[in-house]
Amino acid sequence: MNKKLVMLLLGLTIASSSAQAFEMSCLTGELKTCSEADLQKADGRLQIVVLPTGFTQNDKAEFQTAFQNYATNMVNAGADVYSQKYKDKFLFVSYWLPGETLESNKATLGGQIIPHPIRENFGIVIDEDKVNEAIVDIQRENGRYIKPWCTVAIFNTTKDTTANAKTPSFMSSPYGIVLVTKTDVKSSYLVSHETAHGGLNFLDEYVEPGFTNLNIHSVDVMSAFAAFGEGWDGLKAFWENIRGLYPIKISDILANNGSENIALDKFPARVTTPGHSALEYAYEGGMFFGRGTYHHAGDNLMNTSYVSRGPDDGFAFDHSRSQLDVIEQALDNVQVASRPNDRIKNQGPVDKLQFTFGGDTYLMLFDADKNHHYHPSTRYDVQIGWWERNWKWCKAAFIPYPCYENKWMVVGKSIRPTIHTIHIKETKLFGLAKFARFLSCDLGLAKIPKKSREQVKRFCSHQVNELAEAFVPSLDFATPYQKLKVPVSQAFTKYYWRFRTENGTYESGWTAWSDFSRAF
Repeated sequence: MNKKLVMLLLGLTIASSSAQAFEMSCLTGELKTCSEADLQKADGRLQIVVLPTGFTQNDKAEFQTAFQNYATNMVNAGADVYSQKYKDKFLFVSYWLPGETLESNKATLGGQIIPHPIRENFGIVIDEDKVNEAIVDIQRENGRYIKPWCTVAIFNTTKDTTANAKTPSFMSSPYGIVLVTKTDVKSSYLVSHETAHGGLNFLDEYVEPGFTNLNIHSVDVMSAFAAFGEGWDGLKAFWENIRGLYPIKISDILANNGSENIALDKFPARVTTPGHSALEYAYEGGMFFGRGTYHHAGDNLMNTSYVSRGPDDGFAFDHSRSQLDVIEQALDNVQVASRPNDRIKNQGPVDKLQFTFGGDTYLMLFDADKNHHYHPSTRYDVQIGWWERNWKWCKAAFIPYPCYENKWMVVGKSIRPTIHTIHIKETKLFGLAKFARFLSCDLGLAKIPKKSREQVKRFCSHQVNELAEAFVPSLDFATPYQKLKVPVSQAFTKYYWRFRTENGTYESGWTAWSDFSRAF
């Protein structure tokens, strides 16, 4: 009997903790209390799910206050800002998940505070997998109607930190992850800016102090190491990148990969589509770098006035044209793309000799909109052209000899995009970073000025992956590249190829013909 009583009490305890773990609060965009029934309605409202990290069981009231501050400042960011203009489209949903403190390194969602890699303050990092697991657990216990448009983690700290966010396209996820502190949520700018990353997939348009003349393409010298993964396939990808056969570029992955408001060209459309004119991204700078990236003219929420290259290149509680295109599609429920996915090019092979054995080879397509959060490419049409040699017998006087006529041939192929991901931790680029930390921190081989030693000591107390997560949006990147197999049956032949995209609304124009030669 006692045993049964113990089991009953244990069961009640587990049930009670489970219910407590997923205690919900809900606010509409009008800051009115909403219920589970409101969440279940399919009325087109977008859910922003707010979770705590570093809050203990005794900090519940503080988290509830932080949640209220977040929602209040989101919908009061300014009449021209998406979060206030479309406040009736949002539901703010919090779940109380108490745990241990941030200093314990055992906080809910894996939240940590670490030295920021390039700023004087601290960075805040989270474990993406633990966030995703928490969302799945909430969906399992509370119903499948929980579908985050964006997930926000509020850190229980008042330290001077840099808020940041992980965009959906980088993670190939239906929602982004925003990281803010209980101090940050008191700022309309910070909550609306960071949530624009996590929900609208925007990148920063400002230039980081000290990066004014740093070109984003300077990081491309390390691209081959980013392609160099584990095993034979990793070595093969490294060699293909070195040769320029299938080149992967870090600059493409960071700033030309599914985000509408930043591009690597002043005119990012690379093909002509009838009925659509090319957009101009007038000002250079963005994604921290002062050179090599471009953004639209217009003072806006994602920019600052630190580096201004024109009268309307600064900050305002407003949006640029490229941002508005996304906002209207995302929040006006317009089920059509604003433009064709025309930021495309033939990536490889281009003007290369292919030592191909057999009747097939691979092509690599570049598509900056492949991972677009609101109008991703849904189909690629590829054409392969070549001069087919039709052999026959000819005669010179009365002597027969083999000869041929050239006939232009074109073969088409259509495919659906597949996800291509680079896991930075599995590449030699990450290995080089760890080796550099080993030399500087563990062996102390780097000469460190006396005035910087305390900061470096603080920096060295953390691992490379923690430091990287405080600066880059993710350590697992969905890339803007697509590989496909095509037939090349005729040896010692120059082949030509091109492609176009379809995004559910528009077919883009074709890329120009590129060529490669098959040797065998």
